[in-house]
Amino acid sequence: MRRSNNQTKNSMLIIFGITLMVVMGVSSISPIFPMLKDEFNVTEQQVGLLITFFNLPAIFLTPVFGILADRYGRKKFLVPLLFLYAISGVLCAFTRKFSVLLFLRALNGIGASSLGALNVTLMGDLFEGKDRIKIIGYNETVANIGLAIYPSIGGLLAIFGWQYPFFLSLLAIPIGILTLVFLEDSHQKEDENFKEYFVGLLKALKDVKIVFIYLAGFSTFFLMSGAYSLTTQLSTKKNRGAVLSLREVFFKLSGTIAPLMMGWLYAINGLKAVYLFSGIFSLIIFFLFLFVFKKIF
Repeated sequence: MRRSNNQTKNSMLIIFGITLMVVMGVSSISPIFPMLKDEFNVTEQQVGLLITFFNLPAIFLTPVFGILADRYGRKKFLVPLLFLYAISGVLCAFTRKFSVLLFLRALNGIGASSLGALNVTLMGDLFEGKDRIKIIGYNETVANIGLAIYPSIGGLLAIFGWQYPFFLSLLAIPIGILTLVFLEDSHQKEDENFKEYFVGLLKALKDVKIVFIYLAGFSTFFLMSGAYSLTTQLSTKKNRGAVLSLREVFFKLSGTIAPLMMGWLYAINGLKAVYLFSGIFSLIIFFLFLFVFKKIF
C-alpha cells in the first residue's frame, strides 16, 4: 500500500511538472516581446510570430504523437519531448538572428506539442472515477497558477536581459529525468496491427459525445480569441494594460473555478449533471448577449 501511495504521489508531481512546462512556453516570454522588437529590429506583427511558430507544430504533430504513444507507450515520447523542449528553449537565448529564433521556437513548439495531450492521457490512464476528476481539477489549478506567475517571473528575469526568461525551459530537464525514473508507463501493449487500431479509432470518433466535446473546445477558444480583438478596441492606450490584465484575471478565475465546480457536479450525479449545468449556463449567457448586446454596443 505504501508503494502504491508513493507511485501515486510521484505520478501527480510529474503530471503537475509537465503542466507547468506546457503553460510556460508563451507566458514566461511575453514580457520580453517589446525588448525583442528592439533587439532584432522587427515589427510587433513579426514578434507575434514567436507565438505562431510555437503553437503551429501542435496542430500537425499532436495527433501523430498521440497515436504513437498509444502504440508504444507514453513515457517513450514524454521524456524526449521534455528534453527537446529544454534544449531548444535555451538555444533561443543565444541566437542573434530573428529567423533562427523563429526556427528554434518551432522546435520548442514541437517539444511542447504533445506534452499537454499526453499529460491528460496519463491522468486518464493512472486515475479512475472521482480520483480522475480530482487530479484533472488540481491540474487545471496548477496550470492557472503557472499562467499567473510566469509573466512576473519572466519580467523579473528580463531585468538582466531579454535572454534570461528562455533559461526557464531548463526546468524541463529534471522533470524529464523524474519522468524517466519514477513514472509508471500506463501503456498496455496490445497485439493489434495499425489497421485494427485505426478502425477502432474511427469507431471511437463516431461517438457524438466526442464530436460535441471537440466542438465545445473549439468554440470556447474561438470566442476567447475574439474577446482579445474586442477588449483591445474598447480600451484606450492610457488604460489598455490594466484593462487587458483584468481580462486575464477573469479568464484565470474561470479556469480555476470551473474544474472544481465540474468535479463537484460530477460527484453529485455524474456527467449528466456536468452537461446539464453547462447547457443551462450557456443558454443564460446566450440570451444575455442576445437581448443586451445591441443595447450596450
